[in-house]
Amino acid sequence: MELTKHKCSGLVSALTMRREYVGAVFGQIHALNKANSYVMLRQADTGDLVKCFYKDSMYGNVFQALEDKDAYVHFGGLVDANLITGKVEKVHAEMLRTTKKFSSEQMRSFLGSVPNLTGGLSTDEFVGRFRDDD
Repeated sequence: MELTKHKCSGLVSALTMRREYVGAVFGQIHALNKANSYVMLRQADTGDLVKCFYKDSMYGNVFQALEDKDAYVHFGGLVDANLITGKVEKVHAEMLRTTKKFSSEQMRSFLGSVPNLTGGLSTDEFVGRFRDDD
C-alpha cells in the first residue's frame, strides 16, 4: 500500500487528541479568575468543569451572571475538546447569554418543535454533512 499525502493527512487527523470547533457550553459559573479573564463553568448536563475565557468587554455580563446564584449561562465560541476523554476542556467565548435552567417539562416541549430541520434527511445524514470525518 502506497502512503500518499492524502492518506497521511487522514491518519494525522485520526490520531489527533484534540478538536476545535464552534459550539457552546451551558451551566453555572463555579469560579471566576478576573486576572486571566476566565470562569470555570460547571456544565448542567455532565457536571464537568470547563474553562471559559471571555473578552474584557464581556466582564459586565459575567458579573451580572454571578449576581444571580440561580443563573445558568451559555458561553458560545471556539470550543476545545479532548477526543480521548470526550470532554470539553475550554471555550474562547464570543457570546455569553444568561438564562434560568429549563425544567424537564420545558425540555420535552422542545422535542419535535422543528420537524423539517433536516430537510428530509435522517439525523445521521444531516449531522454527517457538517462533520469533516470521512
